[in-house]
Formats: sequence, C-alpha cells, structure tokens
Amino acid sequence: MPDKSCHSSEQPTFCVVSKRFRKNYIHRFTGTKSLFCFTPWSPTRRACVYLATNQFFDYFVMATILFNCIFLAMSETIEEAE
Repeated sequence: MPDKSCHSSEQPTFCVVSKRFRKNYIHRFTGTKSLFCFTPWSPTRRACVYLATNQFFDYFVMATILFNCIFLAMSETIEEAE
C-alpha cells in the first residue's frame, strides 16, 4: 500500500488566484497552522500570502537579481556600497 502522508486529501488547503505576467495562476496553500501559531486567516499570514502572490514582488526579485549580477560583474568595487 503506498504512503499517502504527503498527498492526503484530508489535509485542509486553500487556493488563491492571482494574475502574473498577464496570465491567471492558482496558488495552493496549506490550511493548517503555520509555525504552529499563524492560522490561515491571521493578518500576518494573509499579508505574506498577498506578498507572495503579487506580480510586483516578482518584478522586485528579478530587479534585485539583475542589480546583483551587475555589481558582481564590475571590476572595481564601490566603497560607498560597503
């Protein structure tokens, strides 16, 4: 008999539909407590889900990676940045 611990249909989940790059995406999150204290509808967890499903967060991450690559490729270091 296969182990159903990871894919059990008994675990509560909830879905969030968001628009990223002109496409609709469905994000599935667990409905159990996060870190044993944040319920699925607590304000802190709702803010984190909103941030994770926001398309501007993707833009911010991509821009951060791009700027990091640019600064790593520079031959001379910028003393003010350190």
